[in-house]
Amino acid sequence: MKIQIGKYEIHVLDCGTFKLDGGAMFGVVPKTIWNKTNPADELNRITLGLRPALIIGGGRKILVDGGIGDKFDEKWSAIYGVDNKGKSLREELSKLGFTPDDISDIIVTHLHFDHCGGFTAFENGVSTLLFKNADIYVQKDHHQAAVKPTERDRASFLKDNLDPVLASPRLKFVNGDTANVFDGISLRAVNGHTRAMQAVVIESEGKSAYYLSDLAPTTSHVPIPFIMGYDLFPLTIVEEKKAFFDEMIKKDAVGIFEHDHQWPLARIAKNEKGYFAVKL
Repeated sequence: MKIQIGKYEIHVLDCGTFKLDGGAMFGVVPKTIWNKTNPADELNRITLGLRPALIIGGGRKILVDGGIGDKFDEKWSAIYGVDNKGKSLREELSKLGFTPDDISDIIVTHLHFDHCGGFTAFENGVSTLLFKNADIYVQKDHHQAAVKPTERDRASFLKDNLDPVLASPRLKFVNGDTANVFDGISLRAVNGHTRAMQAVVIESEGKSAYYLSDLAPTTSHVPIPFIMGYDLFPLTIVEEKKAFFDEMIKKDAVGIFEHDHQWPLARIAKNEKGYFAVKL
């Protein structure tokens, strides 16, 4: 799936699916509502996509997030219903004619296992970074949250994912909102889901795209009350969603929804009932 934002060609990759509890994904929203659009399985889990993005332009190949990866055992994969055979990050890049060595930069929105697991693989029993030529951009405050997690979110930060990434000599810390990290590409720090997650804004030749990460993981999460039980600061994310969505409407921007396995691209609209997604 590809969109063109000015000089930037954005490929929305398909690194398979996984499953999380539907109640946790929609917080206080009743199952009778969310189950209509996101039907639960017999374990009350809903299917979620894994949609990293590859941005090509300006002499760079920029990877945003890496999916869940394929290095975990059958028991762990079964718990999360991982289905990514033939769709590893390496395989998805290969379909476009690239290898990990071709990637110039990696933007990590945050270090939860479903966003950074694909950057590494086991080599001789050791988790190893695959992208050795890439500068890696992580929010400094989020790095601190990842290495010293709370009891509530510790399970989201896995050592085999974090250690190789954070040990990279090409790791670069970002401090809050950062405009034009690359020409027309900015990073925006948000704090509702987890401390110092970063959304990615791509602007070129009058067009815009927003990689929202877990600010709105699927198009079903566009209505403001539809926020996750996983969000550490729910009232903060309420205000962040409003601010981002108003900005996106004003710019007629395309939203990239990282965990939507059916409709990862949509614009935002608003009527008397509130915000909603217009799927592309």
